[in-house]
Amino acid sequence: MLFGIFQAFWDETEKYFQEFEAAVQERRHGDTLYLPAAISVEDLRRTINSRLPEDTPIPSNEWLRLQFSPKDPYTVTALRYTGRFNMKFKVQRRQLRGSHVDSKFACFQYRLLKSFAIHNKEHVHMVCMDDKAIVPIGEPGLEISTGVRPHNRSLAPACGAILGALDHDFHLCGIVPSVAFHISIPESITCSFFNGTVEVTNKDKILQPSNPFRHAAELLHSLRTNYSNDAGRLGQEILLMYTDGGPDHRITYTSVQVSLLCLFVALDLDMLVAGRTAPTLSWVNLAERVMSQLNLALQNVALARERMTDEMEGKVKGMSNIDTVRKACEARPAFKDAFTESMVPVITLLNERFAHLHMKEKPFTANKAATDDQMDALFGYIFTIDPNVDREKLQKKDLTAYKALTDFMQKHCKVSHYVFQVRSYIQCSDCTKPRCVYSNGCLTPGMTKALEDAETENDYVCGAQLFPGDNPHSNSVVVRESVSCASQIEVSYYSSPRTAFQPCCIHCGKFEDLVASTDDYLNGYKERYKVVRPLCQSCKDIGKEPVCWGVNNVSRKRKH
Repeated sequence: MLFGIFQAFWDETEKYFQEFEAAVQERRHGDTLYLPAAISVEDLRRTINSRLPEDTPIPSNEWLRLQFSPKDPYTVTALRYTGRFNMKFKVQRRQLRGSHVDSKFACFQYRLLKSFAIHNKEHVHMVCMDDKAIVPIGEPGLEISTGVRPHNRSLAPACGAILGALDHDFHLCGIVPSVAFHISIPESITCSFFNGTVEVTNKDKILQPSNPFRHAAELLHSLRTNYSNDAGRLGQEILLMYTDGGPDHRITYTSVQVSLLCLFVALDLDMLVAGRTAPTLSWVNLAERVMSQLNLALQNVALARERMTDEMEGKVKGMSNIDTVRKACEARPAFKDAFTESMVPVITLLNERFAHLHMKEKPFTANKAATDDQMDALFGYIFTIDPNVDREKLQKKDLTAYKALTDFMQKHCKVSHYVFQVRSYIQCSDCTKPRCVYSNGCLTPGMTKALEDAETENDYVCGAQLFPGDNPHSNSVVVRESVSCASQIEVSYYSSPRTAFQPCCIHCGKFEDLVASTDDYLNGYKERYKVVRPLCQSCKDIGKEPVCWGVNNVSRKRKH
């Protein structure tokens, strides 16, 4: 009878638990649930008490605690627990992940990107990129801990050195480690892509902020230094990039698109594809997995910048935010040089610590941040497309002022919310219609160079051979000779299995002024046919109809 005096309390507690969705064990072991709804045992006891009549017997905190499952069932104290509630009252980590409506779509596109890399392995270079959280840097003599929780104790002298740091996290300076993970593409989609080389670039968050052109300039320098077969070209014709879609990598931003175009031209690529994860799914990016390894080099570390002269320290003493320091550096070049020098020892130290890390026996590489001159040199490549582009005006509204750039992007780029593509094709010099190039397999560097020369010379016309008969590639890289300038766009242009080209009018090849796919005029054809090719407004006005095929089967009403 004494044991059952709290039965009303237990019943109400069970009802309370059913109102919440308990979390499963983070590694999916066992069938024990974890309680996320109460802050403490006392809080749970108080909550249940408020739901019961005033005279209901209430157990003590200790007796309530013993009604749960033990934290460790293999200890002697576990014998004291009754296990009435199949729950553990403890803190869980890594058990929740954000979700997004586009999660499955974005992950499937990532899978297609990896499948494309495997299918064209010898012609593809794949890299994942991401920025780590800011590493705090203290003022001279006031070291601040990196904030990384140590997984083990550091080896230190028995006496003398003291592992100490400030007990607050306010800091003006900081270092941003940027990771570029160059992937060794496996043989099968079922194999792991988490293999390759890791490059880390440590940047001062004040004077070297992350932006699309800095990331592109650093990647350009890395690819030319480590993966180029000559002075400028990449060893492969196709570059695949994957990021988490932060402001510096969001492919829907014009500034990011222009930086990718600069990279495309600088490396003389045939194709560039930049993909991004869906929001809250940054863990899909393989570069994110490298961050935990960087933490090994940051644990038990406290950092501070080097002291400047008393005059310079007096100027920085009253500065409490990043903008103030940047304005002072712009106004006083001497202060900028001194401040930059004070951060060099910290960056050097982090470079040395990161160099001790390895990715499957391959050491990490620490690179220098891109300079302003390197970013200016990279941006200069956009002038080969449009000499009027202004680096300070790269918003979507500014594109109307750059006609050559807009035309290039319409013809050579495909933009979606999660993928940005740039690729090349050949155009007739008379009618300007795009014509497909065919080959028995992937283009070799020699084939690619010959094709680029033909496009540069602009001497191809519909129906002619792409290369003269004495060219070594005349039989391996071809175009259809049965077409003329009056011929429609080839069907393979719209149905290429490897590359999604920019839609164009099937009659004249125009990329602009296309009849909207939602237009009632086209919807009438879509109701009758499975495939309806694009049509421009000019061709529609002169009476041309869209090319269609595949009549839809209309079910007839059964006669009774």
